[in-house]
Amino acid sequence: MKSSKWLKFVSPSSIGSITAAMLALYPAGSERVQWTEAIALKLCYIMGGFLVSYFSVKALMWTRKRLLISLFSYTGWMIQPKSLKAKIWAIMIKVLRGPRPFKTFSFQNLIPKQPLPELNATLDKWLKVSRQFVTEEEFLQTEKHVEHFRKNQGPKLHAYLIEKAKKSDSWLNDYWLQGAYLASRKPLAVYSNYFVSNHLTKDRVDSGLPRAANIVHHLLQMNEDIKNELIEPVLLQDLVPLCMSGYKTLFGTCRIPGLHMDSISMSKESQHIVVLRRGHYYKLQVKVNGLILSPGELKNQLQKIRKDADGREPCRENFASLTCDNRSSWANNREYVKKTNEKLLNTIETSLFHIVLDDTIHEDISARSRDLTLGKGWDRWFDVGFTAVFYEDGSMGCNVEHSTLDAMVFANVIEYVMIREQYCLLDIAQVGSLRNLPDAERLEWNTDEKLTDMLKISTENYEKLNDRLDLIVQSAPFGKGIMKKCRLSPDGFIQMALQLAFYKKRQEIAKTYEPATGRLFLLGRTDTVHPVSEYSKKWVECMTNKDHTDSEEKRTLLSKAVKNQTQFRLDATMGNGCDRHLFALYCASRELGMDPPMIFPDSAWMKDFKLSTSQTPTIIYSLMKGKGSIFEDGIGGFGPQCDDGYGISYVIYGENLS
Repeated sequence: MKSSKWLKFVSPSSIGSITAAMLALYPAGSERVQWTEAIALKLCYIMGGFLVSYFSVKALMWTRKRLLISLFSYTGWMIQPKSLKAKIWAIMIKVLRGPRPFKTFSFQNLIPKQPLPELNATLDKWLKVSRQFVTEEEFLQTEKHVEHFRKNQGPKLHAYLIEKAKKSDSWLNDYWLQGAYLASRKPLAVYSNYFVSNHLTKDRVDSGLPRAANIVHHLLQMNEDIKNELIEPVLLQDLVPLCMSGYKTLFGTCRIPGLHMDSISMSKESQHIVVLRRGHYYKLQVKVNGLILSPGELKNQLQKIRKDADGREPCRENFASLTCDNRSSWANNREYVKKTNEKLLNTIETSLFHIVLDDTIHEDISARSRDLTLGKGWDRWFDVGFTAVFYEDGSMGCNVEHSTLDAMVFANVIEYVMIREQYCLLDIAQVGSLRNLPDAERLEWNTDEKLTDMLKISTENYEKLNDRLDLIVQSAPFGKGIMKKCRLSPDGFIQMALQLAFYKKRQEIAKTYEPATGRLFLLGRTDTVHPVSEYSKKWVECMTNKDHTDSEEKRTLLSKAVKNQTQFRLDATMGNGCDRHLFALYCASRELGMDPPMIFPDSAWMKDFKLSTSQTPTIIYSLMKGKGSIFEDGIGGFGPQCDDGYGISYVIYGENLS
C-alpha cells in the first residue's frame, strides 16, 4: 500500500527497529552471567523484540486495511446521511485513515471492487425501464426475450461474470473500454470526443499567448505532481475516496486505430508536446535537464513558433482530418502514413498533449464550442489524449479523447489549472530567469499523390460531418434556486425539462442516457441512469394535453418522476444499475463464442439513445465566486449518439445554468 508520509514512521520495519534498539540498551542478565551468554541473551531480546513488534504492527495494519475496505464499501450513508450509524461510520474513517496529506493513489488498494448485481434484479429493472420507450407490441417481444434469457443463457453468463469478478479487479472495466470505445468504428469527432471550454475573468489578457504559456506550465506541473503523487485523491464528503485510475492516462495517451479494434498507446516518459499553428506542426521539448519549462520560457518558445508559422503560407493539407474518418478507414490509411512519415507520426502520437495557437476570435460561445468540437480540419488530432486550444482573445478550451478520460476526471484537470492560474492585463510570464533553450522543431510532412488523395477524401468526410452538426450554447433565465423552491432535485428538474422538450418536438418518449459515477469502485467509470419512468411519461403526456387542467396532478407526477430519477441515480452510483451488467453479459456471450441471446438484438436494447445527457459537477463556482469569473464560458459538451439525436451537457454555477 502506498501510504501517507506519517505511515512511514509506523511501518513494521520502523517499529521493529525501534523496539530492537530499546532492548539493545536494556542490560542482559546479571553480573554473574558470562559475557558470551550475555551477548547471546541480548541478541535473543533484540531479535525477539523486533519480530514481535514487526508482526504485531503487520497485524494491526492488516486489520486497519480490512476495516477501511469494509467502511468504504458501506453505501448506507448515501441513503441516510444524518443517521447515527452514518456518523459513527464517518468518525471511524477519519480515525483509521490517518492525517493528511494523502498521496494521489493512497487509497487505490482500499477501494472496493464493483459489486455484481443479482441477475433477476437487473432483468426486472430492465423490463421496468424499457417499457417506457417502446411500443406495446415491442414490449411483449422484449418481455418474452428477457424471460427466455432469465431461464436459459442468463444464469450461465452470470456465473461466468462471478468467476471473472473473483479473478480480476473488475468484471466490467476491460469489456467497457473495448466494447464501448475501442471496438466502435464511428469517427472520434462528434461521436466520441468531447470538449471543455475554460472560464475567463473580466480582466483577461489581450493575447492568448501569455495565457497559453501559463496554462501549459500548469498542465506540465500537474503531470509531474501525478508522477510524484502530490495531488490529493478525490474524496466524496471528504470521506470516501474515488478511484483515481483515470489520472494515470491523463498525459502521454493516444488512441491508435485498428482494422477491427483500436488500442491505447501510453508514453508516460514523454518530454515533448506538439504545437499547431496555421496548419504547421512543431515539436516542443517541455522538460530540459529534469526541469519543466517555466511560463516565461514557454512564452518565448510559443512566440518563436507563432512568428515562424505566421511567416509561412498556411498549410492547406488537412493531415489531422485523417483522424476524423471511420476508424477502420483511418487504420488502413495510417499504415501508409507510417511508412512515409514514421518519425513525424511517432512524434505526434507520443506527445504529452497537443496545443493549438489559434489565430481566430469567435463571436460567441456557441461558435467557439463548435470549433473546439470539430476544429477546422487541420488542427485536431482526435486520437491524442487531449488538445488545448488557445484563441487570440485569451479564451481557451480542450478537445478530449473519451476512451480513457471521462469528463469527471478531466473536470479535475480544469479545476487544477483554474485554481493555480493567475493572469491579468499585464504579462504573466515575466517572472524568473530564462534558460537558453533549443528552438522548437518544425515537423515536415512527406507527401505524395497517394497521401494527397487520402487527404482529399478525409477532408470531404470531415466537411460532411461538420455540415451535419448543429451546436448551440444557451443560458437558462434561472438557476437552481427556483428548483429548490419547488423542492425538487436540480438535476431531476433539468432532466424532466428535457423530457418535456423532446416530447413536444417529436411526440415520442426518448430513450435517455444520463451517467452516474462508478468511481466509488475500483476501476469504476460510469453506469446509466434512466430518467424516463412511468411517472415522467404520464407527466409529459399531461403537460402536452390541453384538455388536462388538473395542476395538482401535474405537480404530483413531476415530484414522483424526479424522485424516481434521483433514486435510479443513487442505485446506479451504488453499483445497482442495470445497463452495465447487461452489457457485460453480452460481452461474456461473445467471449464464450455463443450466439448473442435474443435480449440483445431486441428492439429495446438496440434502440438509440436519442437523448444523451450529462451534468458536469464542479467545485469551481465555490472557489472562484466573486473573483470576476465569467461562468457562462465554463461549459463542456459532446455530440449525439445517433444522427437524429441530441447530445446535451449542462452545468450549474449558482444561479447560472448553461
